[in-house]
Amino acid sequence: MRPSPWRKGQGVPERAGAKLVEHSRPIAMDTQEIIRLLKAGQKEEALRRVTTSLRENPNHIPSLLLFAALTPETKKGIQALKKVLELDPDNRAAQEGLQDLNRRLASEEKQPPPEPVRSSLGEAIIAFAGETPWTIKNINRPIQEALQEGVIQTKDLAWAGQKAYHPKLAWAAAVILRADEIAQTSLSIDEATRVIWPFKGLNRPIGELLAKRQLALKDLAYTIVRGPDPQIRQASAIAGYALLTDQLPPIQAGTITSPSRQQSAGTQQTKPDPSGKEPSSLSNQQPKHSKNGNRLRVFQGSQYLKVEALKHLEKKKHSRWWGYAILALAIVIASIPIALGILSALTPITISVSLVAGMCFSGIGLVLIAVVALVVLPRFEQASQEYENYIAGRKGEEALVETLSRHLDGRWALFRNLDLPDRQGDIDAVLVGPTGVYAIEVKAFGGYNRNFGDRWHRKYFGHWRPLTQNPSMQARKNASRLSKFLKEAGLQVWVEPRIAWAGNGKLWLKEPRVRVWQLGNSDWIEIEFGQNSRTLPPEKVQQITALLDMYTRGYQHSKTSENPRPL
Repeated sequence: MRPSPWRKGQGVPERAGAKLVEHSRPIAMDTQEIIRLLKAGQKEEALRRVTTSLRENPNHIPSLLLFAALTPETKKGIQALKKVLELDPDNRAAQEGLQDLNRRLASEEKQPPPEPVRSSLGEAIIAFAGETPWTIKNINRPIQEALQEGVIQTKDLAWAGQKAYHPKLAWAAAVILRADEIAQTSLSIDEATRVIWPFKGLNRPIGELLAKRQLALKDLAYTIVRGPDPQIRQASAIAGYALLTDQLPPIQAGTITSPSRQQSAGTQQTKPDPSGKEPSSLSNQQPKHSKNGNRLRVFQGSQYLKVEALKHLEKKKHSRWWGYAILALAIVIASIPIALGILSALTPITISVSLVAGMCFSGIGLVLIAVVALVVLPRFEQASQEYENYIAGRKGEEALVETLSRHLDGRWALFRNLDLPDRQGDIDAVLVGPTGVYAIEVKAFGGYNRNFGDRWHRKYFGHWRPLTQNPSMQARKNASRLSKFLKEAGLQVWVEPRIAWAGNGKLWLKEPRVRVWQLGNSDWIEIEFGQNSRTLPPEKVQQITALLDMYTRGYQHSKTSENPRPL
């Protein structure tokens, strides 16, 4: 049996080109050029020219025959030859080639697809994640084992990757969910930590953000599940593994690798804080740890929610002017019925009818103005005030740090912007020291404010209106959340809610349910932290401080050992 010119892997030998010429005469000059390229071994260029020729003339039989011989896709070759036989049923080259390509296709379909190349690092990450216990619903079995035995499903992994309370469990569930993709990763640990984190305007290397605590393990887990780009998903899995196994490489400036579809970090610019001061989460400063043991220790937590809140509130920045614009429009519109009312009063119909019509028209206009001035405008004013309060609050947090640093020593630790795993918002500040644990809500409102018991009001246009977010309720809720978090880690301790007032506005207090620290007056320092205050054992202070410090870096304190363990 003579060898077929269509056999896979042989390309198109000279004899194949000659056979096509024999069965496709006459051949145009461009076809002769393609034959010359084949003889010269330039198969790819020949295929490109044949494809271009077919776009211009899809029924050119010589080009269809050459395309069937050159294309690496067997099914497309078969389609081309079938088209030739539709145009020329007796074409011998098409008949023989079709038989050969059908045999090749049958052989290809019998062969199993090639096994994907698996990465040793990817396998190590999957094995590490698979050993993590699935503690939800008290199953307490390794994730991989529970998944294989049907105790949990992939939908459970997806849920845990986004919402699990413990960061390591969330990360491990996300890794197992994406195991097939992570197993094939070509990234090393060093390359993964240099991938740019493109979300929420940070645009910095993942390793740098982890080192500065601007990125947490649960953020990596969420991205592994929901990230739009395979590279950022794989980088998040590897970076989480490096964090948990203490393999994060040191930060090296100027060595940044951008993921696909992302710009280099050198071309990104961070939007400045409207307050005129660069937010600490977007600055180049390291988290602040005092080297002096006699000073308050300050730990910077995640700034994600702060940045996100700023983006949301910026939309309300100019709400006040929209309110004034609506009021002006209402006055213009209201002038019409008022003018009609005046005209009606002057119209000589009857006195009573004229007065009634005039009063009705004028009343409609005045009611419209009153509604806008007393109802609509204050709401716009309140929205604009929320933005201004937020910016003032950022400054208030700095004022709190400065005030506490002046009065407290190294026995105390202050954690800023502590973002607990329940994803219910961050806590402005948590203070841990000899007199207890405090969850602090920082407020810096201007204008006139009052706090009577649990109620908070602010004066808008001469009227007291409730605040949209009650600081007392926020402080108590955050204290409860922190207490629950500490209890989960085996530390039973009461958490005191506090409000730090750093605003330049006036504040009237009457039997407040939550104690308010007015930073402009230091009398509260002695009341809270004086010698007569209750005490917290030094060893418990150390345990709580170590737990919160490790949590902000993606770790958790072990209940059964004094040594911390990775989450």
